[in-house]
Amino acid sequence: MIRQRSGHIVNTASMAGLVAAAGSGSYTASKHAVVALSRALRLEAERHGVTVSVVCPGAIRTPILTGGQYGRMTKTGISDEDLLKFWEPFRPMAPEKFAERVLRAVLRGDAIIVVPAWWKALWYLERLSPALSMRVGRLTLKRLREMASPAL
Repeated sequence: MIRQRSGHIVNTASMAGLVAAAGSGSYTASKHAVVALSRALRLEAERHGVTVSVVCPGAIRTPILTGGQYGRMTKTGISDEDLLKFWEPFRPMAPEKFAERVLRAVLRGDAIIVVPAWWKALWYLERLSPALSMRVGRLTLKRLREMASPAL
């Protein structure tokens, strides 16, 4: 890419890379790292004509909403059905629609791509009022704990 003086690197993080996700500290830390790496690389690569974007998906209607086949790290005691109900208020987006919106943002050269767009409100909340964002995080974790086994 440097030799041809063009290119576009697209990294995938998560909304957890922009807003702390309660109950998943290591996941949140790794996604924050992907966002930071992408932002730094964007600055460094710019002089070579290379663009860098990072995709931070909100809820997308895929198996990841329930942890997927291998994604659930701990036994939470929450059924897949209950997890799907938990995510419904967050309005999961269809994967095809997600892909279309992400590709449009990549073509525009956006640095940080948040899809579905309404999830930007959580990111803005985090930036404008970290204390209020933490309160929302506590309420979300409380809701999950109420659904789960006493171990959480």
